[in-house]
Amino acid sequence: MTAMGASLVSSCRVPRRAARVGRPGVGFPPVFVKSLDDSDVQRRIREALSGIPPDAVLEDLSEADFDRLLIPDSLAWAAWDELVAMFRNAKASAPLVGASKLLAAKRPRLVPLEDSYVRHALGCSRREVWQVIHRVVQDPHIRTELAVIRQQIPAARHITVHRVLDVIAWRERQGHCSQCQVRLP
Repeated sequence: MTAMGASLVSSCRVPRRAARVGRPGVGFPPVFVKSLDDSDVQRRIREALSGIPPDAVLEDLSEADFDRLLIPDSLAWAAWDELVAMFRNAKASAPLVGASKLLAAKRPRLVPLEDSYVRHALGCSRREVWQVIHRVVQDPHIRTELAVIRQQIPAARHITVHRVLDVIAWRERQGHCSQCQVRLP
């Protein structure tokens, strides 16, 4: 875990309309979108995603499955690296965020959204963020609290608990959780 403590969520009262929790939106540069028509690019993305099960759920992964799928140098990291390179070639303003959102859109139950807000809230680096998120959602108390929060927001009932964590991290970073008792690890 990280040095900031382990009590992630003790009671977060998020107004029902407070958070946009649908599919993550991201603007893709036209050059990037055009590159998706290239058969070699399609093949590389398909290959990178082919070894990542579409039905895997982050919060249900054992340590061994996490290590196989999500540690640095894993299949998901290879896909992420490929997407980052494509975004950089397209001169995207935020290639890491674009890659994260696209990969999370392709494997939403497995790959957590992450950006500088999430890393800051969790007190970790890019290289360790997926592992920190996995450990956070593995904690039974935290997982239960995130599930309770998810049920309080009708629009969020379909999302994963790690997506709830992402929303809380964003809201905290933007100062929208002043009444929340949210303490990220």
